[in-house]
Amino acid sequence: MPQQLEQSIEYYPLLGVLLEYPGTGFAGQVADAMDHFVAHPDIAAALRGFQSATRRAEAAELEELYTRTFLVTALCTLYVSVHLFGAENRKRGMLMTGLAETYDRAGFDRGSELPDFLPTILRFFPLFTGEERGEMAHYCLLGPVKAVEDSLARADNPYRHVLRAIHLALSCDFPEEDLSC
Repeated sequence: MPQQLEQSIEYYPLLGVLLEYPGTGFAGQVADAMDHFVAHPDIAAALRGFQSATRRAEAAELEELYTRTFLVTALCTLYVSVHLFGAENRKRGMLMTGLAETYDRAGFDRGSELPDFLPTILRFFPLFTGEERGEMAHYCLLGPVKAVEDSLARADNPYRHVLRAIHLALSCDFPEEDLSC
């Protein structure tokens, strides 16, 4: 098993940005993330796969791809609590409340997104304590990330590569007995 990603905690926000609505400079954000994971061939390869699949896409095509991928298809939602508890569930509300309070205590601006939005969690990831990061990875992120990755792989959607990179990073930093990186 390869070693844990060195100082990878600071790189989770770079991965999270790739799951936000694509805007100006998106290609640069993809390249930036690739640069940071050059020492980790599997993660870099996943990001290269995304870059290759989207390299020739115009801004409007990337926006349409994002919308089709994450906003229209409920199976590919980036709200992790939906994957964990379903759309309407008391536990979902409790998770979102806990995350919102954690963000507020840290003075973190999550923008207009719900607190369980995967890119928001990944942007905040370095600010969690070590124990909180482990709990978030094991109980809140690995399952939903893998579910979205699998769904996108079946559809041959380019965003599968980004989810693969995130899953690989989480699996290496927070290994489970049945996961290998």
